[in-house]
Amino acid sequence: MNVNPRRLEALVATWLLAGAGACGGDTRVEIVASLEPGVPLEGLEVVALPYDPERLLDSLAALAPTPRPDFSALEAELLAFKRPEYPEDDAAVQAWAAVRDSVRRLSDSLGGLDRRSAGYAAAYDRFRRLYERFLQKTAARDAGVRELTAEVRELAVRAGRAADSLRGWEREAWAPADSAATLTQAATGRAAVWGTVDSAGTVTLTLPSGDWWVQALVPHPENPFVEYAWNVPMTAAGLPFRVPLSEANTRPRWRH
Repeated sequence: MNVNPRRLEALVATWLLAGAGACGGDTRVEIVASLEPGVPLEGLEVVALPYDPERLLDSLAALAPTPRPDFSALEAELLAFKRPEYPEDDAAVQAWAAVRDSVRRLSDSLGGLDRRSAGYAAAYDRFRRLYERFLQKTAARDAGVRELTAEVRELAVRAGRAADSLRGWEREAWAPADSAATLTQAATGRAAVWGTVDSAGTVTLTLPSGDWWVQALVPHPENPFVEYAWNVPMTAAGLPFRVPLSEANTRPRWRH
């Protein structure tokens, strides 16, 4: 998608006026990440941005030549998805559990990839194929749940087709996002700051004064269609403070 450079600069100016920060020195911000009490999200990558990335993408979507495909009903179905639990005491169940664990590991690896990167599509295809295998093992595990398994497989197929459509729209609508982010960071004089959560569940970022948004993503531990997303606003003004990343301030969303 081509966006007039002047229009893009005008959008950036609007974001800057809306997010003007406070004055002061650098601020040490401690990020504490945990979805469950006492269970740190070790290895979680977080980034602090000097602009609201969700607002940026919404602004670009408003300029897109076509509206965003509406899959709200499907997304609600995916968010509500729950896999049944069965006693894991025979060979079929053990084979199913092994594939389930592989699905989870591959799902975790997707969380560290940029959705717009060349490798994301191939990795997501591997995830879908492995998930199909998981469904097959589920059917073999218990013949009594074949009807349920067919429903889950059909849901996975629908989710895959919808994800392909939505990612195609995003590639076009959000094409100027990198340029807009670069303009914004140059105008604020503040670059993105990255960090990784340690075994204690914390990471400390040193941020110049101003408004920031902390972003992070983590796969849902039980639902392969869903991820938890954080986009937490804050203001750095010189005094150190702590920002929790928890279930209370996250948003579950369809992982497409």
